[in-house]
Amino acid sequence: MTEPEETAPITPLPTPVAPVAPPTTPYSAPTPAPQWQQPSQQPWQQSWQPAPAYAMTYAPTLSHTGATASLVLGIISVIAITAAPFTCLVTLPGVLCAPFAWVVGARARREIRRFPGTYRNPGAAQAGMWMGIVTTLLGALMIAGVAALIATFNSTSF
Repeated sequence: MTEPEETAPITPLPTPVAPVAPPTTPYSAPTPAPQWQQPSQQPWQQSWQPAPAYAMTYAPTLSHTGATASLVLGIISVIAITAAPFTCLVTLPGVLCAPFAWVVGARARREIRRFPGTYRNPGAAQAGMWMGIVTTLLGALMIAGVAALIATFNSTSF
């Protein structure tokens, strides 16, 4: 059996220092030869440094159209549900806008989460989606209440 040979630790090669450019005057001193330097730290010993100021990221500038549409549909449905006791004309379109606000808002929110940093209005998608959910439930309760009221009046005889 032979014993393994001892090996010297691996050291990085020295990095050359760039030579100094010679002056442009004809009577200049000779340029010095390039000098070799050892790196001050090993690559794995370098400390963490923050990113320079020019590498800062900017806020996204795109507005997701689905988020805006969901917000508008949600606002229309909330106004229609609020105005329902006073007029019946706007109740049906408002109740029909609510599920669309819910679906479009959920789709926009999913797409905004899939591409982070691209769109600037995730709050609009979430607000439109929640307004759609709430007004869909209120609209369903309102339709069930009107149907129960009609059934009650039809079953009683005057």
